[in-house]
Amino acid sequence: MKIGELYRAKIVELLEKKFKENKNIVFINIEGVSAVQMDSLRRQLRAQESQLLVSKNRLMRIAAKEREGIEQFLQSNTALLFAPDESLPASCKVIFDLMDENPALKIKGAFIEGKAVGKEKVEAISKLPSKAVLQSMVVNAVAAPMVSLLNTFNQVISKFLLTLEEIKKSKEKKKKVVNNKSLKEVQNGEVGRSCKDH
Repeated sequence: MKIGELYRAKIVELLEKKFKENKNIVFINIEGVSAVQMDSLRRQLRAQESQLLVSKNRLMRIAAKEREGIEQFLQSNTALLFAPDESLPASCKVIFDLMDENPALKIKGAFIEGKAVGKEKVEAISKLPSKAVLQSMVVNAVAAPMVSLLNTFNQVISKFLLTLEEIKKSKEKKKKVVNNKSLKEVQNGEVGRSCKDH
């Protein structure tokens, strides 16, 4: 076997493995995209835990022979985006953002959950919130009633403590008044006795 044949066989093997492991595959037209732009795209997608692979369409056809509907996406130069469910929206957003900067970059379509879909569906997915945003939304939705309940308890406890403080002040004030009266009575009584003694 020649080196070129071995190389192509390894690529087909890698692609077959990727096609079997991934339910979400986006097909991107990269005709007219520079190597520098491709490197930038790869870096951004890697940050989203996704992978971008470029290969000849002929090798992709061989590797994906079991995928129905793949032929429609294998025209012109093609890159494959393999993305797990949780990073698919963010990865698609990266591509659509770069499409604004570089009109040569185009989405051909995708396999989402193993089903062939068009560019419109991929664009809709790119507008979904990321997993982190969804998680924070769920946490906020779950936590909001508890926070409200805690605030209510805090208000009740604060009012109760304020009422106790007012009662305490009122009793201290009454006690002071009683003590002042008693002191005056005592003083008046002593003054009265001392007057009688003289």
